[in-house]
Amino acid sequence: MKKIEMFTMIFLLTILSVTIADDAFGQNQSINTTENTPQPNQSNQMIQPQDYSKQFAEFSKLLIIPNTLVPGERYTVYGQVINFLSEVGIADTPISFRIYPEVTGLSTPVNKTITDSNGNFKIQFIAPDNPSFYYLSAYLTDNKNYYPTDSEPIPFVVFK
Repeated sequence: MKKIEMFTMIFLLTILSVTIADDAFGQNQSINTTENTPQPNQSNQMIQPQDYSKQFAEFSKLLIIPNTLVPGERYTVYGQVINFLSEVGIADTPISFRIYPEVTGLSTPVNKTITDSNGNFKIQFIAPDNPSFYYLSAYLTDNKNYYPTDSEPIPFVVFK
């Protein structure tokens, strides 16, 4: 008799546990009503699809020679722009430059250059007339395949 009672008890517990598990599974199902219908994410609508096709670039080997100058002296900036992930040079991309603090009346023959087939560039500048401590940074813009990026500022000094 005890075996039958034990069998019945195990049978009932099994049915109960299956019922509870099925209810728990049902409770985890999402219920869609008109009040909680998922709304489109507004922030996703602001991102343009073409942004996902762009890649990241970085400046490598930025160098100023000489970096200690006299007013009006010519100096050369060398550098390379590479793909951040593959570390391959980015060809035919425009590079512009900034000098800090800003120099008014700076006589620079060119303030923009284009990289060669290996992503390298070379450009000459004329040192400012005012002796001071300056920084030069290069930046990449206007490339449909890459996000805009700036180099680390490179210091140079103009002495009288």
